[in-house]
This record gives sequence, structure tokens and C-alpha cells, in this order.
Amino acid sequence: MNKKSIKAGLAILTIMGMSAKMEAQKKNDFNNPGLTHYLNDEHTRYVSFSGYAELWARYTQLNPGSLINDQAKSDVSDLSLRRVRVKMTYKPTEKLMFVLQAGTTNVNMNAKASNYIDLLDAYAEYAFNDKIAVGAGRSTWRGLSRFTTGPLNTLLYDLPAYATSNAGATDFTVRELSVYAKGQLGRFDY
Repeated sequence: MNKKSIKAGLAILTIMGMSAKMEAQKKNDFNNPGLTHYLNDEHTRYVSFSGYAELWARYTQLNPGSLINDQAKSDVSDLSLRRVRVKMTYKPTEKLMFVLQAGTTNVNMNAKASNYIDLLDAYAEYAFNDKIAVGAGRSTWRGLSRFTTGPLNTLLYDLPAYATSNAGATDFTVRELSVYAKGQLGRFDY
């Protein structure tokens, strides 16, 4: 792919992004449209879909003799899909909820690696009452230590704000099989 076609593609995507407007049933905390189908009149049972994409554009001047894919380069520019996520939440009853999240990471036109969509999160949660819920499955819930649980809604900053001792060695994108309990007692969230 040559640089002219890349620049033309970026210009077209930018213009399309500026002119596009999407609306759905409601807005979430980040003012993104929500896609929710309610299964009852009380809106306590539902199927909900959401997603996001994080794009990176980069231009770098390289040191003399730098190699990219075994070719000498003096500079490099690229566009990357840093993260793409699609999430489905299914709540068939008032107490039971299932969450599935799929996505890919680091899709880059200069990378030799093949990219594919993976199932990232797959867990179920049962709420006994307003004070306690338990869940199990593959997720980012990793314990009581600081920075061991990933972001709850979307990535806010791209920094390793989690326990990095096993990242990439015994896990996949900081996700493992886990069991957790959570809830709220008065003003105390756990």
C-alpha cells in the first residue's frame, strides 16, 4: 500500500467521521449511544450491546540504520487499531447476568503478525440482593491489591495500571479464570 492511498483513506475516514451521527435509546456515562433491547416492561431484563475502538496515528523519525520488517527506514508512519471491543450483556432475570466481550488488539498495517478477534471476557454474575453478588468466568477481576482490576467501562489511559508480574506470561490480556464477590454495604463498596 503506498502513502498516497493511505493519506486518501485517512482523509475519507475523517470526513465520514465528522458527518456521521448515531442515536439509540439512551446515553451512557460517556455520552455514547447504547443499544439495549428490553425483555420486559419494567426494563429489568435486557440484552445490551456496546463497543469502542481506540485508534492511534503515528509518525516517527528514526535513527540512521533503523530496520522495520528487515528494511532500512529513515521514518515511519502508521495507523493502528490499538483496541477494538464489542460487548454483549444479557440479563434474563433480575438476579442473573451474562457478559461476553470480544475484540482484538494492536492491528497495524506494518505488523507481520496476523490479527484475529478473540473472546476476551465470558462470565456470569448472580446477585443475591443489593448487598452481595458473586461471579465466575474469564475476566479482569484479579483480587484485592491495588491496580489488579481492569477498567470497568472503557480504557481511560493507556498505561499498565494493573499487576504486571504475570502479564503476557500466564494470562491473556490480563484476563484469567476467576471467582469474585462484590457489593455495597452502606457507603462501603467492595
